[in-house]
Amino acid sequence: MTTETGTLPQESVPQTVVAASETNIKANPGSRVLHVGRVGWYYTQILDSDKTTPLYNISNKYGSMEPDPRMTISNAGSNSVVGTVAIHPLSKNMDLVVNEKPICLEASSALTTGRVFSSQAAAGRKFKWTFDSAITRDMVCMDDRDKVVAKFEGSSSLTNGDNYFEIEPEFEGELFEEILISGLAMMERRAQRNRHGFGGTVVSGIRVAGHPFKSSSHE
Repeated sequence: MTTETGTLPQESVPQTVVAASETNIKANPGSRVLHVGRVGWYYTQILDSDKTTPLYNISNKYGSMEPDPRMTISNAGSNSVVGTVAIHPLSKNMDLVVNEKPICLEASSALTTGRVFSSQAAAGRKFKWTFDSAITRDMVCMDDRDKVVAKFEGSSSLTNGDNYFEIEPEFEGELFEEILISGLAMMERRAQRNRHGFGGTVVSGIRVAGHPFKSSSHE
């Protein structure tokens, strides 16, 4: 049975969207900072740098037996669907559709949690999401030259903390949305494990950075 967004079977949804903290983010000159809105375990919106203007709305299907797609991401202005995320319970791979183009977020190997995808917007250029740290469980996205081009960061708390996405000017349009939606897919898979009692830390922000991060091979 498909449950409409905002109604949780056998659960109650907090009525207040988790607000970003007032801590100033030290973004790179020229970069753009976006924020991830959240209700409890569930991601709800991508907000502009002012933390109030919605850019994308995120709808979820709740319950482990719900059919795919698990997430639908829509443009907040036009309400048109930008992308969907399908998470398969018996597979490590995730199937995305971004701007009507299919993308497979594939497990990088049988023994790791890293995911790789080939960009439709960048002529097959490969990007890989992997864990940045065994302690914080933040994630980084590297390109085919092993340069860190994106980073998820945020609070593990359900009640406070800043959840953000920083992107440099060269990432825009459909490529930006591919990175964003593939990152949201990784976040949702981890949050789904938390919702169903598998433990772990909620990863609740995205940061695509113009300055170098220290990469980690840990996955």
